[in-house]
Amino acid sequence: MIIKYEFIDGKKIEIEVSAELWQVILQIDKETKNNDRRETRRHKSLSELSDKDDLIADESIDIEKNILQKFDMDKLYDAYLNLSHLSRS
Repeated sequence: MIIKYEFIDGKKIEIEVSAELWQVILQIDKETKNNDRRETRRHKSLSELSDKDDLIADESIDIEKNILQKFDMDKLYDAYLNLSHLSRS
């Protein structure tokens, strides 16, 4: 069996392989094609998603406020742990 390769620079080569290796290469190509098709079905393009209503931002949520509250809670928890540790000493 002859395998023909064409490189990105246009160079072409031919390699002779055994029938056993040829079957392995065909199997790999088939699996790659199936994986690509599976991945394509699983993912959606951004342009396709941009038409969806569920991507509209919820204006009632203040993300910055929520993050700052989370940071404050983390600081408060750390301070509590430090106080607890000091009181045990």
